[in-house]
Amino acid sequence: MAKIVIDASNVSPDVLVWLKQAKDGRYFIERRPNKTGVKSDIFPISIAFAEKLQTMNIRDAWTTMEKHVGIEG
Repeated sequence: MAKIVIDASNVSPDVLVWLKQAKDGRYFIERRPNKTGVKSDIFPISIAFAEKLQTMNIRDAWTTMEKHVGIEG
């Protein structure tokens, strides 16, 4: 089970996004379209990037995570 570090799931009605930390200390972005029966995509990230995200407000973190995974322009 991973710990939620940033819960940005309420920023967009279409896309749920979280910054999570695994038990072993690694960070990842979990992204899931807000639809029933859809699986999440997992994107490993560096500790430095995770720390940068944690200094942002939720909306900016959501936008940055979306850009990082190549979704937002």
